Amino acid sequence: MKKSLILVIQILTEIILLFSSAIIIYVLFTGDGVFTIGPIVVSSHEFIRPLVILIVACVLRKMVTGHFQHGFFTVILLQWGWTQICRLTERWARSSQFRRQVLLGLVVFILLAIGMHWLRSAVTIERGLVGRYYANPNFGGKPKVIALDAEPQLFRARTLWKELYSIEWTGAVYITTPGKYEFLIGSDDGSALYIGEQLVVDNWGSHGLRERSGIIKLQRGFAPLRIRYYQRAKTTALRVSWKVPGQTRHQILPGTALFPEQPTFKAFFLERLVAVGWIGIQAVGILGLVIIVCAEVIRRKRSRSVETVYVRKAWRWVNRVFGAVFLSRIFRLMNGENRWFGCKHSSWVLHGIILLLFSLLIIYNNLGGRSMEGADEKIHTRVANTIVNTGNWWNLEYHGKPYAQKPPLKIWLSAVTFRYIGNTEFWVRFWDATFALGTMCAVYVFGRKWRNPLTGLLSALILCLSLNYIDNHTARAGVQDSAMIFFFTLSLVLFWFRERGTCYYYLAGVAMACSSLTKLWMGVGALIIMAGYLLLAGKFKEVWRKDFLIMALISMLLPLAWLIPNVLSDPSFFRSAVAENIVGRITGTRHSAFAQKAPWYFYVAVLYQHYQPWVLFLPFGLSYGVYQSFMKKARGSLLLVVWSIVVFGGFSIAQLRLSWYINPAFPAFALLIGSFFYAILQGGYRKFKAQAPFLITCLFVGLGYLFADTTIAMYHIVTQKRETYPIQNFVVYLENNMQTTPYYVVLYHTDMNTDVKDQEHYYLNRIRERVVHFDTPGSLQDFLAQTDTPTFVLVQNSDLKTSTFFKEHELTLPLPISDGPDKWMVIYHYTLPDDFPLTAKQQ
Repeated sequence: MKKSLILVIQILTEIILLFSSAIIIYVLFTGDGVFTIGPIVVSSHEFIRPLVILIVACVLRKMVTGHFQHGFFTVILLQWGWTQICRLTERWARSSQFRRQVLLGLVVFILLAIGMHWLRSAVTIERGLVGRYYANPNFGGKPKVIALDAEPQLFRARTLWKELYSIEWTGAVYITTPGKYEFLIGSDDGSALYIGEQLVVDNWGSHGLRERSGIIKLQRGFAPLRIRYYQRAKTTALRVSWKVPGQTRHQILPGTALFPEQPTFKAFFLERLVAVGWIGIQAVGILGLVIIVCAEVIRRKRSRSVETVYVRKAWRWVNRVFGAVFLSRIFRLMNGENRWFGCKHSSWVLHGIILLLFSLLIIYNNLGGRSMEGADEKIHTRVANTIVNTGNWWNLEYHGKPYAQKPPLKIWLSAVTFRYIGNTEFWVRFWDATFALGTMCAVYVFGRKWRNPLTGLLSALILCLSLNYIDNHTARAGVQDSAMIFFFTLSLVLFWFRERGTCYYYLAGVAMACSSLTKLWMGVGALIIMAGYLLLAGKFKEVWRKDFLIMALISMLLPLAWLIPNVLSDPSFFRSAVAENIVGRITGTRHSAFAQKAPWYFYVAVLYQHYQPWVLFLPFGLSYGVYQSFMKKARGSLLLVVWSIVVFGGFSIAQLRLSWYINPAFPAFALLIGSFFYAILQGGYRKFKAQAPFLITCLFVGLGYLFADTTIAMYHIVTQKRETYPIQNFVVYLENNMQTTPYYVVLYHTDMNTDVKDQEHYYLNRIRERVVHFDTPGSLQDFLAQTDTPTFVLVQNSDLKTSTFFKEHELTLPLPISDGPDKWMVIYHYTLPDDFPLTAKQQ
């Protein structure tokens, strides 16, 4: 039985290795076909079946000839390679002449690599499409600009014109797999795609954002491509994608497959050949350097006796400087063994100052520097402002109707801030930033008590330097997620400390309840993590403990205390809050457009794109956490692993996938990576501080550089100048320049609940004491006749065109906003200064 099992494993291994090798070699030479494995795209299609037949034939031949009895091809190849490496190592250790020859060969190899790199840059074919930009929507006259674009996009056109332009891209697209291709264009306004002279996609006409697709059968090789687009007025958009045979979803048309003109077969084949040669040279070079380094280490160990006295003295001096002085002091400082600031536990003070500085630099810095963005931020701010305006704190309202999409805790906090402190963009996001700082502190405390102070500090800093957590719908946005993640994390941290007293159970229950009061029933997720942890830790009986049951009861009763009265007063509230908002997100019936577009590997791609550079260490942190959990019985690691799997896996299973949904897993990720970093540093310090202190110091410096580089990148991201909108500039101008001058802003024929969009509502609400409403020309005319106060009338474009009354005004100013129809401003009894934020057009 054992021999049969070994034979089966050998056969499977042989098949996998040979198949993988054949696919990789074929892809490097031809690039034929497409395999999609998560975010990785591997090319091969037409030769899959011939390759499988060939590999099966080879394996059957080996079985018939009895080669498996003596070892199979891959094992024999590895054994031969290892034998050759050992022989080369022995020759390196014994022969100085051989060492000189190898070093000379290494120099020749480096020169060869430089030449190959130059050749690679010389034979690389230019990619992209030739774009011809016209200053009119009719492709008339000579192009204003002719440029090579990497892909069809509107960035260049938007810098030249706002509207009334057209673009034509021409070139060729390389088809790797013959078959039916479906091209998809989404545009605002008209667009069209041609393959040769055949119109494949017709999305022509003046319209809003609209998608059209077309199917065409193509053969392998180069196909002439032409894309046309024109823009008349208002918004602009263009997105070109295709669906390759063998795929189920459309993907953006890749720039690597686009060429400004069809290259010759010779040039194309030479580029592929040189690319394969460059990869081979890199692989051989890395392997050769590894062999040389290992051989030199072995030779050094054998010839320690030939070291001079000066070398030994120098090595001792380096050990004394880097090992005894530098490294030991760093570890003592980070773990709080030195008494700084005159207190016993100095690292609390030192680490607290570090966390506060990072939060001021990354989280709070330029917090109000951008306009209101994102639907959720605008909606939640409007609901909070409605509470302040109406005084109705219990029944949330949005556009005059009950608001059931989110629980009230974070909205109440925002309403208190707007009423008693301020309502600028900074105060809109203040609580989110503060909860993010609280999450950092919770992570630090958990890491400090679980491992040591340095683990807590590293983990908290990793969380602070995570782009998706900081800048994507969490720490720097006026939404619910930051508060939810804080209470979610706090509940798990308090649960971890439950052995210190039963009060931690109850506090964890309150934290879970607060998490559910920011996003309904998110506290249940924390309960699932706790139950899974107890199950894997062999302590599942604790679930039936009285304190645990009371904790679970607290976590559910507090949200129900808010939910039940609202359901009783409005029977449809339950359907909106639970059936549509929670069940709909899980099943994908809510926001179905997002649910259909996000693939199953969506969050893997999110981590790869928005969790740099920490995603590179996340597999090591998870692996180390699993090892500690099941091999070393480390309960803290087990809790973090379960935490990561439940959040990441749960939201991956749900049909609606948005990039910020996995943000509750980032505290666990940060702790796992921080623990791994500390294990590497501590292990290297303990084992190699006497042998290689300089190398361990380099490890410290490298880690410090990683944090410093990420900090600088995050600083540039949070301080970059963002686009502001005319409605924002208008309101800010009134707030800053007309504080002592009375003025009025008239909303004409405009209902605050239906006609005023969320962004307009926020900015107009900031000057609500100066806002008045009129619905008829007569009432507005009477008001203007009775006052000499500077007056700004906001009128919709339709009223401006149809009413003769507004033709008598002094000035008209366009006031477009980001998410609503165009507004026009009519100015009465007021001479505009030169610094007025909107461009005036004399009537």
